[in-house]
Amino acid sequence: MKRKNDLLSGVLYAILIGFATILLLQPKQANATHMAGADLTYTYLGNNQYEIRYTFYRDCVGIPAQTYIPLDFGSATCGYFSTATLLPIPGTGQQITHVCPWAQTTCDGGTATGIQKWEYTGIVTLPQACPDWHFGATECCRNGAITTLVDPLNYNMYIEATLDNSTSNNNSAVFSNIPIAFECIGQNNYYNHGGYDIDGDSLVYQFVVPRDLQNVPVVYASGYSLANPLTSSPAVTISSTTGDIFMHPVTNEVAVLAVQIQEYRNGILIGTVIRDIQVYIIQCNNNLPLMSGINGTPSFSTSACLGSTICFDVFSSDIDAQDSLTVEWNQGIPGSTFSAPMSSTRPTGHFCWTPTPADVRSQPWVFTVNVRDNACPVNGEQTFSYSILCKRTYCSGCKYGC
Repeated sequence: MKRKNDLLSGVLYAILIGFATILLLQPKQANATHMAGADLTYTYLGNNQYEIRYTFYRDCVGIPAQTYIPLDFGSATCGYFSTATLLPIPGTGQQITHVCPWAQTTCDGGTATGIQKWEYTGIVTLPQACPDWHFGATECCRNGAITTLVDPLNYNMYIEATLDNSTSNNNSAVFSNIPIAFECIGQNNYYNHGGYDIDGDSLVYQFVVPRDLQNVPVVYASGYSLANPLTSSPAVTISSTTGDIFMHPVTNEVAVLAVQIQEYRNGILIGTVIRDIQVYIIQCNNNLPLMSGINGTPSFSTSACLGSTICFDVFSSDIDAQDSLTVEWNQGIPGSTFSAPMSSTRPTGHFCWTPTPADVRSQPWVFTVNVRDNACPVNGEQTFSYSILCKRTYCSGCKYGC
């Protein structure tokens, strides 16, 4: 009898082990399919402490958001490696999709694409100054709607930031624009991160390949690459100075882009941030709104003189007469002001700034303006950047100019 029970137990054990093995070998789509974009930033708190903020954007078709985010951090130079746990901030998980009041997204049981923003934070203490601090988070899994990757459901979303605090403390770049974009087929589309740096450091932007794990890139589907992340004619471009991404898509797609933002202080690289961006290419039933260049000209860059106030206007427009527009900015230049009255259906943005000696640098200062219409079922939205150069050199009309 004992032998029979042992045999039965052995059979059951084998079945359980086999079932567990099958579960372990299942592709990642069995676990999650909700990661649609993310970034990782840090803020210096003093006493060698940094608040780490992980923000990810959840496709509401997928599973619920994570209850916490594991963070790996360390420095190879200093031989230090550790982990931390990032917890959701109170009230996080709000829907950020801009749709008409009567339209329902997948977050509310409807059919329109619905996206939620989830933020997690934690405090880490760095034991010493090192030139290569690294913060990274790996979460499963990418959105199954992606059409530009091979087997997107089988990829994690890996996000990282770096820090060199060997000479000074630092705050990373932060962003006012979400890494989710709905772009229109057959139109010129403009996307910008709305990036800015509270320390006044210069930011440089470049495309990188999205990652599955640290130093492990995803694999593009046939016809797509780092230089051609989605089908656009002319090709997708990014400005290294302003972060402007231009695209003129020609077909329905869901694409992923990754952008690395490098942060320079006095010409020295002191930190980086990588953003993972999901782009929905759709057939739009309206024309996208636009912002003009400075004072209605085609130019989006200018210069200013130290001690003298520079002011200019930027004008919103939309060829769909029935649309009303909303204009907002990212407060990208410290000490400047921007106003855009909400009482107008075509608001005019008014910018003013008085540069000080502390604002002198070789790279231009950049701020962004976001314009959104009220088209249905999904609002049309674009972001434009404006750059102002300020350096201590002589120019006509000023003692010191830019």
